[in-house]
Amino acid sequence: MLDGQVELLVDGQPPRTVKAGESFVVPAGVIHDASNIISEPVRLVGV
Repeated sequence: MLDGQVELLVDGQPPRTVKAGESFVVPAGVIHDASNIISEPVRLVGV
């Protein structure tokens, strides 16, 4: 995460809040979603 804050939902895991400066990994093929939970834009890098 470069900027912002999201609630990350990954199938089989509890919801997690990810903030600017933190990272996360979603295993290949796993259903996931992320929602912006603040009023500022979110910027992230995906690979």
